Amino acid sequence: MDLESELDRRRATVARQETDRIRWSDPSALETSWTARAEIAAGFIPRGARVLDLGCGAMALERFLPEGCVYIPCDLVARDDRTIVCDFNGGEFPDDVACDVVVALGVLEYLTDVPGFLKRMRALDAPTVLTYNLGGEGPADRAALGWINAYRRPDLPGLLTGAGFTRAVGRPLSPSELMMRLEPDAPPRVAEREVWVLSASNHGNFGDRLGVHLLSQVLPPHAVVRHFMLDPLDAPPEGAPDLLIVGIGNSLYGELLSDELIALVERAPAAIGIFGTQYRETLPTGQLHRLVDALDVWFARYEEDVLLYGQGRPNVRHLGDWLIDAFPMAQATSDVPLTIGKEVLGNEPLDRTIERIQRHVEVTSSRLHPLLCALTSAQRVAYAEQREFDSINISGKFRSMLMDVFGRDMPADQLWSVDRSAVIAYKTRVRANIDALRRQIVTLLDRADARAPGAPAIQTKDKVRFEDAARLHAAGELGGAETAYRAILDQDPDADVVRNNLFLLLESVGRYADGEALLREALKRRPDDPSLTFRLASAILADGRFAEGWPLYESRLNVPSVAPHVPRLTIPVWAGQPVDRLLVWSEQGFGDAIQFARYANLLKARAGEVTLLCQAPLARLLQPLEVKVVGLSAEVKLPAQDAWTPLGSLPLHFQTTLETIPPPFPVRALAGGRKLDGRIGVATRGRPSHANDAHRSLPDAESARLLSMPGAVSLHPEDTGARDFQDTADMIAGLDQVISVDTSVAHLAASMGKPTTVLLPALNRDWRWLRGRLDSPWYPAMRLRHQPRLDGWADLVSALLEEFGG
Repeated sequence: MDLESELDRRRATVARQETDRIRWSDPSALETSWTARAEIAAGFIPRGARVLDLGCGAMALERFLPEGCVYIPCDLVARDDRTIVCDFNGGEFPDDVACDVVVALGVLEYLTDVPGFLKRMRALDAPTVLTYNLGGEGPADRAALGWINAYRRPDLPGLLTGAGFTRAVGRPLSPSELMMRLEPDAPPRVAEREVWVLSASNHGNFGDRLGVHLLSQVLPPHAVVRHFMLDPLDAPPEGAPDLLIVGIGNSLYGELLSDELIALVERAPAAIGIFGTQYRETLPTGQLHRLVDALDVWFARYEEDVLLYGQGRPNVRHLGDWLIDAFPMAQATSDVPLTIGKEVLGNEPLDRTIERIQRHVEVTSSRLHPLLCALTSAQRVAYAEQREFDSINISGKFRSMLMDVFGRDMPADQLWSVDRSAVIAYKTRVRANIDALRRQIVTLLDRADARAPGAPAIQTKDKVRFEDAARLHAAGELGGAETAYRAILDQDPDADVVRNNLFLLLESVGRYADGEALLREALKRRPDDPSLTFRLASAILADGRFAEGWPLYESRLNVPSVAPHVPRLTIPVWAGQPVDRLLVWSEQGFGDAIQFARYANLLKARAGEVTLLCQAPLARLLQPLEVKVVGLSAEVKLPAQDAWTPLGSLPLHFQTTLETIPPPFPVRALAGGRKLDGRIGVATRGRPSHANDAHRSLPDAESARLLSMPGAVSLHPEDTGARDFQDTADMIAGLDQVISVDTSVAHLAASMGKPTTVLLPALNRDWRWLRGRLDSPWYPAMRLRHQPRLDGWADLVSALLEEFGG
């Protein structure tokens, strides 16, 4: 064929929006000039990466990959026996390939659905190196080159960000061709926020120096810190930071509680305290109460601080002495007694001081934090009370600390044995409280983001501010918070973040009807908003009104976080009518698939042949269903179908009510599966990318406490070695019971009839568990335990430990 005939053939193929199989099946059509592009692309790839090369062509990229890389080719035709064969324009894609970097060089130009292709690349959750020839800046006759689309330079940012990518680095290859490395889930650019820290760290003692380091670990990356001294107070007389922090875990005493300090706290838009008290006989109580009332939250060092000066205030929380987080548990080896005095105020490096203290079996200290350090290593300790300000009053710090750690005071000036189990338990509690402190700081700085210019939902005509409403909400002043939120919504009815907070407030106090009315009012203005409709559906389903809720639940398919995962098929969507061949697509998470798989066998009455397409890790588990089960992978070739339906739509098709929920599908445990060395299976976290994972998963400290129960064993695949859900089911079969957060393991264990306790979060609880229930109509073997309040995991875990003998 002559050149002009070939170009005409390409133009005709482009006009039909078809894949050019003739061209790409001919090895001579793979141009050698593309090799230079592959060599440049290799410079964007780290050593040791698994590299998925989409549209690999002559596989030139493999020659230039850095040391240790694994090459995974993918193309329209097999280039060698490793090639994953996919027709991208035919909807095929290697969705389940595990890779560290995705490469697509000279591919986008030939695609009919570039946004859909980019979204599927983004779903691989890996950095992506790609190229594109811009429309309007290169060859005019793009069809002669086989190029189907012509995105211009201004189109490119929206195209990439719409797929969920952030452009990290790039370079031009020619005046019209760009090469880019795109990052998935790159965090948004966060404005720097100013944080002032007031402390007495100018004394240079061991505890204060450590406190500075610990504070840096709880501040978020965008916090810009300025340190000021309390003695004397040297903070600027004017201006205010985004967040003011009083204390670094040290103690306040009378001289520090000045009017100037309180005025500074009052003028700050957000303020927290991280301090204890000492020399309480001389403490000006009125001044301390003024300070505490001016703080958003006081994280008090000792329980005695809370009881003496918190006096029921909702903004006072028990932190514990957070410096214990700087001291790992250790085993002392030296029998030489160690006595610690004021010399510890010297400038010895902190790590050397800790190592020196933890070396000794027997330690006596007249300083508080060296004694705290000794509790993590020594067998016997003693303390001598501090009397620094006069000869009469003692600091009281030792008693407060010992009450926190051991639940009792210990005699001064005599050695006593250390209960290491009590120290470990205390460290665990403090770690959980530090996590709460970290979240509180982020929340307060988020309010600063809300105050920033360009946030129209915050400032309103009557000057009601979002941060003021949120502060009332956090302090438990719910009536005032509701009034403030509604005032803002009067000015800006589409302020979604405000409506979301108000909805959560109404839900938290059981005013479900008011929350539903709030959503319905919003939908009158935005009837086509799928996110609002889905939220209303969830509220209705949580109330058990299934007949009303299921039709609205279909809106999930258009919610931005779900829509990219809904397939674009040419066959019609099933409406419940009899068909010969029906494809069921599992479009949600693993737990949803297990929950709704119970409907698959019911489909036999409406379809001659049913094919369930599910995530590959579920395929073996679902094989006992009386339908054809296919695990989704790049090699899947489905037979022709007459209609398709999302799996989550089946409750609607079967008009499910609370009374007609089908039983769970029967999970089979396979003989010969690996047994776990325990009685109680524990799952403490879910998929990190889940929208509510920050609330549903346990903090590390509470996870460790649960797993410390006698007979407890982790069910997380990284701990068990499970390859898929069938392996996990085989392991669960040998257990007595399962404790799980709201994740897929809970669905799996309960489907097996295994007694299953599910720990549910206080915030954004999923609709499927319904309101006010301790059982689940979906799973007879399941019981529900509710987090009593936000950040209340410690209490719930303590109750479980007591129940299960931990």
